[in-house]
Amino acid sequence: MGAAFGHRWTSAYGEESRGTAGRLWAAELAGMSREQIDTGLSACRNAADPWPPSLPQFKAACLGIPPLPAVRLDGERVEPFTVLVWSFLDGYRYRAVSADQADRMLREAYDLAREHVMRGGDLPKIAAAIEQDDPKPPVELTPEERAERLAKLRAELEMGTPVAERPDPEEPKVDMVAVEAELQAHYSDRKSAAAGGA
Repeated sequence: MGAAFGHRWTSAYGEESRGTAGRLWAAELAGMSREQIDTGLSACRNAADPWPPSLPQFKAACLGIPPLPAVRLDGERVEPFTVLVWSFLDGYRYRAVSADQADRMLREAYDLAREHVMRGGDLPKIAAAIEQDDPKPPVELTPEERAERLAKLRAELEMGTPVAERPDPEEPKVDMVAVEAELQAHYSDRKSAAAGGA
């Protein structure tokens, strides 16, 4: 790290790797794999910050914890850490509050997720995307085939039968002509009775 950051590193941590700072870093990073350390070193080399990371920042980089702006930009939530951050957020409230409140909520969720991973918690497993076969091109039908399929669908849906003629097993058939005749006879009898009584 001294080679990468020069005097900025030595002024913060000293030149002696076996000093107090070196022993502290060694103790904190003792459980890390070589791959994790390489991930942290790579993140430091690729960072825009000219200052060396603190021990917690370096440990977070080794564990694959991205900075907060990277989580903000992962709108599709494809990164495991982003998924973890969103598990600490109330999505409904997040969308309903002001931009400042939403930013504060995201920062708090980020801190909780970061602490979870720093204490040894696991990142969620992300399901692999399901590969889909190329869609089959539509089958071109002749006009006769289309007419045949349409007739079959109409028959299945009884669309070719007028509504009045469709069988309805639950309702008894009502002869509307007979009902109308009965009503006319009923009201004409009442009119006659009313006229005769007057």
